[in-house]
Amino acid sequence: MNHLKKSSALLLLSVLIHTSLMADERKDAWYVTTTGESSVMESIYGSMYATLYEAADGNPNVYFEVHSPEHCRMNGERTMEHNPISINGTFVQISQHCNGEWNLFFPFTDQGRAYVRNQFKTSRSVTLESDGYTLIFSAIGFIEHYNKINRNLNAL
Repeated sequence: MNHLKKSSALLLLSVLIHTSLMADERKDAWYVTTTGESSVMESIYGSMYATLYEAADGNPNVYFEVHSPEHCRMNGERTMEHNPISINGTFVQISQHCNGEWNLFFPFTDQGRAYVRNQFKTSRSVTLESDGYTLIFSAIGFIEHYNKINRNLNAL
């Protein structure tokens, strides 16, 4: 019986370590998701992602997204204003838009979009601060993912 408990404990420990390592990989650097997007998970809570999508102007843009089925059900797929968010110490005007069950936050102005892209290109991490929350995203690997998407979007 003691041997069975030890085996079960070791199995549980190995599953927890494996799960922990898998989760950390998504927080450590930009990666390609199972649906083909370039993304990185925020490193404190693990509840928000920064993802590159094609913006209305045809260029790659960083969207911060969180799974919010109730919020999106109540508000529908419409763009709404959001309070400015501090991104690496600079306040950026933000809009939000639900896409299915995901609430996407993104810079509202061209200057804000360029600033956020530049922060991911030139920093090791990008920090968002809003309403008492701090969220940190790795910038490692961003340039390669951005360049690949930009190249694909601008191909002849």
